[in-house]
Amino acid sequence: MTESGKTGVFWLVASVVVAMAAIVAWPRSTETDLAALVGKPIFENFNDVLDVSMLKIDRFDEELGQLSSFEVTRDAKTNQWSIPSHDGYPADATEQIRDAATAFLNLEILDVASEVKDDHEKFGVLEPNASSLKVGDEGVGRLVQFENDQGEVLVNLIIGSMVKDSEDQRFVRIPTQDVTYVVKFDDKPLTTKFDAWIEDNLLDLSSFDIQKIGIRDYSIVRTLQGASMQPNFDADVVLTEDDTWQLDKLDVYEKGKPVAQTLADDQELDGTKLGELRSALDDLKIVDVRRKPDGLSGDLKADSGFMKNDDAVRSLITRGFYPQPTEDGKGEVFAANGELIATLKNGVEYLLRFGEIDQQSMDSEEETEAGEEDNVTGVNRYLLVTARVNEATFPEPELQTVPETWEQLHPEVEAAQAPKTDQPAEQPKPAETDKPTATEPKDDAAPADTKADEADKPATEEPKEESKPAADSDTEPAADDASEEATDEEVDGCEAPSDDASDEAEPTLLLQDEEDDQAAAEAAKPATETDEKPAAEEAAKPAKSELTAEEKQEELEVAQESIRKANQRKLDERNDQLEEARKKVRSLNERFADWYYVVPESEYRKIHLSRDNLIKQKEPIQTTPAPPGN
Repeated sequence: MTESGKTGVFWLVASVVVAMAAIVAWPRSTETDLAALVGKPIFENFNDVLDVSMLKIDRFDEELGQLSSFEVTRDAKTNQWSIPSHDGYPADATEQIRDAATAFLNLEILDVASEVKDDHEKFGVLEPNASSLKVGDEGVGRLVQFENDQGEVLVNLIIGSMVKDSEDQRFVRIPTQDVTYVVKFDDKPLTTKFDAWIEDNLLDLSSFDIQKIGIRDYSIVRTLQGASMQPNFDADVVLTEDDTWQLDKLDVYEKGKPVAQTLADDQELDGTKLGELRSALDDLKIVDVRRKPDGLSGDLKADSGFMKNDDAVRSLITRGFYPQPTEDGKGEVFAANGELIATLKNGVEYLLRFGEIDQQSMDSEEETEAGEEDNVTGVNRYLLVTARVNEATFPEPELQTVPETWEQLHPEVEAAQAPKTDQPAEQPKPAETDKPTATEPKDDAAPADTKADEADKPATEEPKEESKPAADSDTEPAADDASEEATDEEVDGCEAPSDDASDEAEPTLLLQDEEDDQAAAEAAKPATETDEKPAAEEAAKPAKSELTAEEKQEELEVAQESIRKANQRKLDERNDQLEEARKKVRSLNERFADWYYVVPESEYRKIHLSRDNLIKQKEPIQTTPAPPGN
């Protein structure tokens, strides 16, 4: 054997020895070690869900060969959650994170499925890694990671396939290990659906607060010269107190000019469609968002430099929104498919602008409420939302005029005194004490013949006859004649009572039947009322006129202060309500300012009503036919 041959044999033997030694010394998990892991949690150091400040879920689309990542993080300073994978949109993630993290607390190993790397694809626990995967690769799992505020990894696990013949067990693997475990796991909280992680009440309103809906149906036509608006119709409908819809305005455009119209006799508003619209606004669902370009304010007013920014303008136009320059050099945004205005009872008004279809959703499919697929329900549309205050909801209150003089405070005194200088003096009236009443005793000094005449007449007629000339002797002669005739008839028809009888009959005559003295009572009634009212007024007048100048001034100042306070309360109440609405609008526009919203077509159909959707034909009145023989 040559020297070279001997050397080769030597190296061969040495290599075998080294290889055997390496195999013996190589560390590996024995079956005994793996069996000891059964019944223990995979992540022994993870024991508090409140430590989680970041969740990341990586998925691999086998058909497209694309890796997608969904991430939710919490700001350490503000403690607010956001979704970095969706341009940092605010998340309503506190409960969702808690539920997701709880699934990994005390996640117990039930069994060891495999120790071999080649089984990873079989159990669906291949790591989703864009650099090592291609279109058509199968067996790729979901990688779930939790971190705390310090960036320390709390959980790092690949979720694989379901265990056969089991409803709640899955294969899982730690990315740095080859071992595949079996665990009992519910992955529902690990959804990557955007709408599951955000505030579900986008508009922050209640359908019961909606009192008016405005529809501005128009379209934008693009030409070589730019974009032009073609209005179709404007409609305003109001919800009445009895919860029925009433048409407030309907303008149909003919050759670009609005023509006012009303409902025909056989037409009515479609209450079902309007009810669905109202409910859809209460629970408006969005499936995605895009960040708007800089330069647009919360009310969609463009600043002076926005119209010169081609990228910003293009961002709007590609989504179906067209900025138009205004007289102040800025711009206002119009939508490709019109607008909807919803006014609430508190004066807050929402303006929704409907854009074009989101091209990223064209290949997706969505099921209708009935569960049947529709060619158009899979698409999504862009939506812009702004809020504003409806000033008409807060009219100026009616205020009481503050009097400047004591006479303005008491106009009744001035009005009562005014006729004395303009009218001739009235005939003097007998003093009130000179008029005997039915209950007063007769004057003992009266002449005897007068007493005799009075004895022949009913006692109750005496004051009535005397009161008539006191009221107006010139204007009521007919009443006097009627009274005298009635008296003569009574004298002729009955004997004159004696003095004793007269004394006994007088109180009795006060209770005579109404039929006996109806004529006299009717004749005396106006005179009595006329005498009593001026007497009361005359008694009240001196009380006002007798006040000194200082007392009048004091009374005036007290009244002025009271009126001013009452007026101020009305103004404050109105201003407080207006400021509350403005505060709400500012808060809403801060939320809406940065975003294009993407809504499913099913939601778009509910809140975008055409004229045919708004108005329908009345149902014919069903009449019951008359039975035969009638």
